[in-house]
Parts: sequence; structure tokens; C-alpha cells
Amino acid sequence: QEVYQTFGSWEGMRADKEHWQHQLRLRGHFGTVSPPPAEDPDDWRGEPRVLLVDDRLQPIIGTPGPDDEIRLVPIAVDGKTVGWLGLRKREPFKSGPPAALVKVQTQQLSILGAAVIALTAFIAFLFSRHLLKPIQRLARGTRELADRNFQVRIASTTRDELGQLADNFNTMAETLENDETMRRQWLTDISHELRTPLAVLRGEIEALQDGVHKPSPSNLASLHAEIIRISKLVEDLHLLSLADADRLPFRTQQVSPVQVLSKTVASYHTRFRQHAIEIDLQIDDSKDIRIKGDANRLEQVFTNIFENACKYVSPGGNLNIAGECRDQSLVLLFADSGPGVPEDALPRLFDRLYRVDPSRNRDSGGSGLGLSICQHIVQSHGGRIWAEKSALGGLAIGIALPLAEKENG
Repeated sequence: QEVYQTFGSWEGMRADKEHWQHQLRLRGHFGTVSPPPAEDPDDWRGEPRVLLVDDRLQPIIGTPGPDDEIRLVPIAVDGKTVGWLGLRKREPFKSGPPAALVKVQTQQLSILGAAVIALTAFIAFLFSRHLLKPIQRLARGTRELADRNFQVRIASTTRDELGQLADNFNTMAETLENDETMRRQWLTDISHELRTPLAVLRGEIEALQDGVHKPSPSNLASLHAEIIRISKLVEDLHLLSLADADRLPFRTQQVSPVQVLSKTVASYHTRFRQHAIEIDLQIDDSKDIRIKGDANRLEQVFTNIFENACKYVSPGGNLNIAGECRDQSLVLLFADSGPGVPEDALPRLFDRLYRVDPSRNRDSGGSGLGLSICQHIVQSHGGRIWAEKSALGGLAIGIALPLAEKENG
């Protein structure tokens, strides 16, 4: 007010800014409060914090910035507002050195963030390649298997889950390869088994047609024997196909395997005498030993074992049959006096169409399906069957059948 009254306007103040600085330093104009400095040492623009504007809000001293918050008080002379006085107040981080520091830090953080993102992307790329390579190998291997290339294998380079998956894939491929080999061998063996008796039948019939042979009881018996052999082979194949499809018919009930065995032995007495084979049955058929099973299927198992004994045991040999209850199972052991089989052939005796001596003819060697059928039947009863060396010098076939639980009352 005094300055305006002195000059009569604000023009003098605009022309003499030192007078303005002098007025600000005068003690008493701000009461007991010390006046603010003319220059704010923290003001990087070098402008005073005190702001003076005229009645039209035009700057006289100081220029308000865009981030300044200004509180104005009127300057009245003779009851008329001639100007406004204010003190600029700035946010600490919007101007001056703090703002510059924030700006630098923001730039540094942006650069650091970009570097972190780039490094993360690079690591993710490497990790994705690490994951995708074994997956791609598995995909290629799967396509190879779909094309029936069962020899494909995948290299397992890690010990994590993907490595275990590769190992499982190799195991599956090996199993499929073995199954394919067995399938081809199976078809070859079946065709060979059928071709031989059919060739004999064809030769005999053509000889009769051409008049080379005349019909006679011996010729008809030979033809009948070949037909029976083919029928037996077809029936065995049919049983195996039903067993593979889990459709082999069973009449499950409580049966006495000892009684079934005794009955089967009695029916083979004539055959054993013809082959000069002595039977030693060391099982008490009076014992009430029962299992859950099918008596007809059990008889089929015992029949196949006795047929093998008649074909392979040398005349004058022995067949010992022993049984005992062990670990809630009935264990039967059929041991003959030989000749035996090589040690390495024991695990393969239950393979289909397997013969220890491939050169053995069909009359004495059979089709090679009997023990395989026995294995299916015994396993269907919840038991197991195995082959081992006999104490008599030949072959021993063991069968373990689980006992049935005794009914109360």
C-alpha cells in the first residue's frame, strides 16, 4: 500500500525492483514473522517466491509457474483494490533439484525395467527351447509310431518329468515292437501249422483221385487223423482268442481240484499204459480242498499236461503228481523223468506255438498251444503256473490255485 501510494501506480515498482527487495527486507512489514528471502535458494529458476500482480492480475514482480499454488490477498488503497500479493508454494518434487532427481531416477528405472524385461524374455526363450525340444522329439516319435515304425526311440537327456516321459515312451515303443514281432511270428506259425496238415490232406486226396492209392481203412484213418489235428489246432486258437478278449466262458463255483485231478488221471490210465509211463499220485482225494473255479477248465489243464507227458516222456518213465496246501493255496507239481528241456527254454514253454525242438514233427510235438492255454486258465482262476527242472531229471510243471474261503454253517 505504501509503495503504491508513493508511486501512485505500479509502474515505478516495475522499473525499480530493488526498491521492492528493500521493502521486503524491512522488518515490521510482516509483524513478528521474519520476511521470506527475496531469492529462494532452492528456486532453480532464480525467481522470487513473493508474487505481486496488479488489479487485472498481470504480473509485476514474479511469474507464477504452471505447478505453483498461489494464495492471493488483496491490496486496497482508498477502499479500492489496486493489486494482489501472494506467496508461491510449489510441490517439492515438481520443480528444482528434487524434480531433476526424480526425472533422472525415472529414466534409470525405465532403462532398468527395459533391461529386466529383455533379460526375462531371453531367459524365457531359452527355457521354452529347453521344454519344446523334448516335446517336439516326442511328437515326432508319436508320428513314427502311428506310421508303425516301432523301432523309433527318443534320447533321454534329462532326469526331470520330460526325461521320465521319454523313458516311458521308449518302453512303450519297445513293447509295441515286441508285440509286432510276436504278431508276425504268430501269423507265420499259424500258417505253417495249418499248411502242413492241409498239404497232407491234399496229397492223400489227390492220390485217391488219381488212382495212385485206393481207398482203404488205413488211408481213411490217416485223413481222419489230419482232420482231427486241424480241428484241435483251430479249437486251441479259438480258445486263445476268447482268452485274449476275456471272453473265455467259465462256470465259477466251489470245486474240488483234487477230485477233478483224480478223475482225469483215471481217464488216462490206458494212455499211460500204452506209453509205458508209471503214475505216482501223492494226493489224498479224501481231503476237503476246494477252490472257486470251473471243473471243466481245470480238467482241460490237467489233460494238456498229461498229453505233453505222453508225447515227451520216454517209454518206461515216471510221472509223479504231488500236492500240498501252502500259504492259502493248493500247490500241485507234475514232475516227469524226462528227457528234460534246456534251462533257457523254461521261461518260453508257455509262449504260443513254441517248441523246444523246432524240427519235432506234429505227431509227437503237438501244436505248441497247450501250455499257453493252461496259463490262461490258471491265471483266470487267480493262480499261477510255472516250469522248472524236475528232481527225476525231466520237466516239472507247478500250479498254485488259491483256496476258497470256508462258508459258515
